[in-house]
Amino acid sequence: MFWRSCSGNLGSENDEHQKRQEAATLLRELVSNDEVIPVVVICHSRVEVFRESLASLLGDVRGLDPRKVLVAQDGTNSEVAAVARDEFGLALVQRNRDQDAITPRGNWGRERGAGAHIAAQYRFAIDAGFAHFPSAPALILAEDDLVYSPDFAEFLTRAAALVAEDESLWIASAWNDNGYRGVARDLRRVLRTDFFPGLGWTMQRSLWRQELRLAWPSDHYDWHLRKAEVAKGRECLYPEVARVAHRGWEGSFMDFTHHVRHFAGIVHAQDARYRWRDDDISVGREDAYDAALALTLAHRAWHVRHGEDLLSALTWIPGAVLVIWHRSSLDPRMNFRFRPLARRLGIWEDPRRGARRGVHELWLRNARVILMNVFDVQEKTQKMQDRRGPQGRPMPPRRSAHLCFGA
Repeated sequence: MFWRSCSGNLGSENDEHQKRQEAATLLRELVSNDEVIPVVVICHSRVEVFRESLASLLGDVRGLDPRKVLVAQDGTNSEVAAVARDEFGLALVQRNRDQDAITPRGNWGRERGAGAHIAAQYRFAIDAGFAHFPSAPALILAEDDLVYSPDFAEFLTRAAALVAEDESLWIASAWNDNGYRGVARDLRRVLRTDFFPGLGWTMQRSLWRQELRLAWPSDHYDWHLRKAEVAKGRECLYPEVARVAHRGWEGSFMDFTHHVRHFAGIVHAQDARYRWRDDDISVGREDAYDAALALTLAHRAWHVRHGEDLLSALTWIPGAVLVIWHRSSLDPRMNFRFRPLARRLGIWEDPRRGARRGVHELWLRNARVILMNVFDVQEKTQKMQDRRGPQGRPMPPRRSAHLCFGA
């Protein structure tokens, strides 16, 4: 394997575009040579689930040499370290979490300060990954409770190349928050979202060195990456059918009920014969993606007028496209309109997950469904201000026409 250096002077923002192009060239070379970018696996103390995850990563994933895998351990649990070093022969770096200066925020998680430990561990792992692979233009970041599709590393390497070329993208993920059985089925389709998915994702070297490392959060890194001021309008690329599955039902922010409700039903591709083509990923480029959606809405779509249409014969017609227009608050605490619709379609009840600019794309029987959320935060705020009563208290909301979906 041959790596050309993509480092150099990272201090000037004027050459950011050039560095993206250099990274894209390196990534395209890897794709042409059937090589993949390195993987950093983050772990802590779960021995059995970690062993299962590494067995999948090294046994199921094509093109991944063990020398391209680095394990970054949060702590010094000897059993976990032995699994990485002795059983699988992997390089291992450890962080002494007892030295963290943690000031817990709130009471999320079973372990006090868990979000802060995880954020610190990710920073350590990304730094260690780029140091261990000094010429890698990007890394894949994975956790110890994932199992993998055969084309996991191939997809993320190709996707990372497009991320480097398309300035409207900044991260690629192997996970689909709404990738449930029956809802996701097209192995070749890639989607875009403005809500960071996580769970097997890429980090570009230039993005880390020039931007994210300088302002890495002290707590809850994933929600930090979902902030508008951090994403800066950039989006994430992900496959319709996930390339990872989540197996850890016990963790800092996970229990059995939450796992069964939101994660266990996500399907991941398992066909070892499947191969990505260049044009499969290129359709995720912003101009091509927007043009395809506009064409579909203008010429192919049936615009649903009532929830009963989702029970009609339309959903059984192969190739049918149904468009549902709705107005749902993006605040998950106020998603009263979106919740019954999400339950009917079998997707996550948080309207932000998997969406791009308010648009979800999924399957219902044989039909493709496009959800179009036309909720306007500024308009809603103005209406609430206009409706305030004489004592400054909100007036009763006016009734408005919208699709009615029973729970």
